[in-house]
Amino acid sequence: MLLDTSIKLRYIKGSRYVYGKTEKEVREKLKEIERNIDDGIYCEPSNMTVKLWLEIWLAEYNNDIKKSTLESYRTNINKHIIPSLGTIKLQKLRPDSVQKFYNSLHAGEEHQKALSARK
Repeated sequence: MLLDTSIKLRYIKGSRYVYGKTEKEVREKLKEIERNIDDGIYCEPSNMTVKLWLEIWLAEYNNDIKKSTLESYRTNINKHIIPSLGTIKLQKLRPDSVQKFYNSLHAGEEHQKALSARK
């Protein structure tokens, strides 16, 4: 039987916690966060899901879209994107998940007519 002898450390800076098994790992994670902040690419951890973001997008970011186009977007979002990706947190959404989703649409999985990209 193996015993887990690793330790977990945390460094608190403001309201941010950084966890690691060693002090070195914690310091490296903290340095990465600080670099990302300095570079303007740090994203505060969030519970926002793909579904919630798409609902916000449909409600708030549609000023220059024709009504018929918006309805088409709404239909496709509700019929395809939200059932497949809606529960994923935005921070956890990865290119491979989006590609797998796109491939399933293109192939017409689940007895649905395949969608094709406009050319």
